[in-house]
Amino acid sequence: QAMYNSGDIKGALTAFSTLLDTEPNHPRRTEFEFERAKCLARLGRENEAFETYRKLAQASTNDVWKKSAQAEIDQLQWESKIGNIIKDKDRRSSQ
Repeated sequence: QAMYNSGDIKGALTAFSTLLDTEPNHPRRTEFEFERAKCLARLGRENEAFETYRKLAQASTNDVWKKSAQAEIDQLQWESKIGNIIKDKDRRSSQ
């Protein structure tokens, strides 16, 4: 988390990925998966982030990470929709 907060998103992604690989039964695994997805999104890897958030949002538990993941999905979808509207407007104005 400290790496992420300091702006070292790639370092944070590596740290979360390593932790998830080496500690598959860690009690905070869901939190680490969520944080890893945030890193992916910040690095422009939205599809990978979306898939992780989707998996977390579909979990059978009803915890804060499930709700947070759904909020992130909504945000990514909104950003994508706005991006498409802007691209379409730019395309039409350049014709």
